[in-house]
Amino acid sequence: MNRLIYEVGYRVMRMPWDVGVRQELRDQVESGIIKSGRAIDLGCGTGSNSIFLAGKGFEVTGVAFSETAIRKAKLKARSAGVKVNFVLNNITTLENMGEKFDFILDIGAFDDLNKLDRKKYRENILGISHQGTQYFIFYHEWSPRWFEKLLPTRIFMFPGEI
Repeated sequence: MNRLIYEVGYRVMRMPWDVGVRQELRDQVESGIIKSGRAIDLGCGTGSNSIFLAGKGFEVTGVAFSETAIRKAKLKARSAGVKVNFVLNNITTLENMGEKFDFILDIGAFDDLNKLDRKKYRENILGISHQGTQYFIFYHEWSPRWFEKLLPTRIFMFPGEI
């Protein structure tokens, strides 16, 4: 998706997916199913889930596509009194990560990717994980909306085509 859309959205409104910590993540962490360690939050937005993980003892890197989102995330982390390494990066390239993570989180980033970018994303996940890495993904899948069908640069995914 175009970076400009994210920049404008994060500057002028609360993005619709910016809803705080996902209860599903909270439940998995607090029950001990997800173990603390080095974590990466792909598409972290304004950092709510990253900040939650840091507060639970994780060493967290939050990755977002928007400078505005990263700036807001850093302010929220400072206010919460936790340390999170927020990085401006693209989840389809994950440039200069150079490390492996024990836990990979994606809440709502994968569903914005087209078919070609999803392939790159999968390759990047393998590059930042190791045997035993836990992966938590929360996404929605839908058929292209009428206006999306008019955009020639997007290669759409349909349910079941991960």
